[in-house]
Amino acid sequence: MLCLLAAAPALRVAPSAAQLRVPSRASQILAAEGAAIADDVTVGTSADFAAGVVVPARPPTPTMVAKESSVDATALSGNAMEDLWDKSRGRPLRRSMALWWFSTIATWKICRAGRKEEKQVRCAQWLRDELLRLGPTMIKLGQVASARTDLLAQPYIDALVALQDSVPTISPDRVALLVDEELGKPLGEVFDTFEETPVAGASLGQVHRATLGGAPVAVKVQRRNLKELFDTDFTNIRLMARIGNFLENKLVKKKAGVSSRDWLEYTNDAARLLYLEIDYLNEATNSKRFATSLPKAANVVVPKVYDNATTARVLTMEYVDSIKLTDEAALRANGLDAKKLAKKVVDIFLTQLLRSGVLHCDPHPGNMCVDKQGRLVFYDFGMLDEFKPEVQQGMRNAAFALFGGSTNPSAAELRVAAKQLVDGVQQMGFVDKAADQMALQKVGAFAVKNFKDQAAGRTTEDVTEKVGGELQGMVDDGVIQFPSIFTFVGRAFASVDGIGRELDPKYDFRAMTEPYVGEIISERYQADAKAQREAFFSGFGAALDTPKRVTYIEETIRALEAGELTLSSRSLEQERSGKALDKRVKSLTSLLVASTLLNVALGAAVGPWRKAAFWGAAFFGLKGLPALLK
Repeated sequence: MLCLLAAAPALRVAPSAAQLRVPSRASQILAAEGAAIADDVTVGTSADFAAGVVVPARPPTPTMVAKESSVDATALSGNAMEDLWDKSRGRPLRRSMALWWFSTIATWKICRAGRKEEKQVRCAQWLRDELLRLGPTMIKLGQVASARTDLLAQPYIDALVALQDSVPTISPDRVALLVDEELGKPLGEVFDTFEETPVAGASLGQVHRATLGGAPVAVKVQRRNLKELFDTDFTNIRLMARIGNFLENKLVKKKAGVSSRDWLEYTNDAARLLYLEIDYLNEATNSKRFATSLPKAANVVVPKVYDNATTARVLTMEYVDSIKLTDEAALRANGLDAKKLAKKVVDIFLTQLLRSGVLHCDPHPGNMCVDKQGRLVFYDFGMLDEFKPEVQQGMRNAAFALFGGSTNPSAAELRVAAKQLVDGVQQMGFVDKAADQMALQKVGAFAVKNFKDQAAGRTTEDVTEKVGGELQGMVDDGVIQFPSIFTFVGRAFASVDGIGRELDPKYDFRAMTEPYVGEIISERYQADAKAQREAFFSGFGAALDTPKRVTYIEETIRALEAGELTLSSRSLEQERSGKALDKRVKSLTSLLVASTLLNVALGAAVGPWRKAAFWGAAFFGLKGLPALLK
């Protein structure tokens, strides 16, 4: 506690949300609350806010906080927010203390709010603003949390949903400066028109409408100094991950079924994708890869990229008008069926897992929308990952094991399904191949039976009683793992699941999954049947040719017996050796002749004969030189 109090002066460099309000918002609050509130707030000039200057203010009253709970997050000054983030760059100690301070206070406030809606509204507003103050990394976490309607109370969802596309935006002057710097030309020379007011603000940038060559486009402009901020954040997060590994491995008693996790590996994987996300050239490549990976039947819209107006920090894409999947009023107004959309959201997620193998890692409601024709529209391809073929085959095998076969399998069917499930989880990397296969088979059979019993509404058996010993043994042996790629599968699932629950009150992921997996199983059976047909016809053709082949063999044997044919064999190795020996003998002969002529030239020969003998010795010596070199 002393350390936290000592850090307080340093933490005050990030003022409260009220200190960052723009004049228009302050005027709204004053008009709503009357003159009594006028004494509680100090407002700066519009020039101050345009320049990103932080304007001091008194702490808001409880009445003001309650009123502000419904305010859009874009009411904050984006320039001032960026300036706050800049103060944390390159200062790991200050940043670390800020993160720990936030975690401590957030836990206390959430517990204190309990289930009282009025307190939850105030707490959620504070939580959202604090995430904004802490910057892009924490905003990303808030975006994921905003999709979990099954985990968080509605006031928290309402506050955090603003982080998806209503993050405070920077001023037009900063945008123009960055675009000029990146594209090497003034903004007006590149685009026909460029709207200064952004369409939306995101954690890493903001989007503006424009026209390029007469075509409507959306231009995403990145916030400044993100790399330096990421460097600071991940220095601290990696430290937390190491502490988490130590606590889990040394101090926490593991129970049956608890996986061994490497928090540092997850952190490194998250860092890898986030660093890629701030490279807009990489995002442009990702958008094309995602579009080509999906089957045409998916009927998904991916905006086209304009490469001539795209750099590492400016991305220009086709403008596609769309509706947020969480906007119930707009969906109804356009005659879109929410339940059918929920099914489409689940289907496209399964398509990425089981068919294309290319995963959009961040499909929150701001990145996955729908157009007026009912087609899903994807944005923001900064976080994209691809499954290895073995991992994808593992997911398919697991799906076949759980969803295939009868709803009440026999013992023999259960053994087959359990083996398929075990193969799947090992291919995905959840279980080491050195694990006890008998124990795995037992756990796999229990998992399949339990899954099918739940689907059929039958009573399920207790996991600890049935396979607790086997699970504990595998945990103790360290054979249970959690591949880092599935951290992002889990994140994507959290978003998809949250959107599904928002669209359909009777949403059931398992029920929606069954038809899709059923199609894949049917395709697999059809492929197996085709292979069997081809094998049958191939064997049938061979059987038809058998009499002719037998007749040919008989005639050949009779010809050999009658002496009409002779057998000859050749050894390639012996032939090569013979040729090499012949060359060597010829070379040695040439050397012998050269030696004789040289003796003649040096001894008996005189005049022209002496010269001729030397020339002859040189000729035969060169001819026999290969024998000396071997």
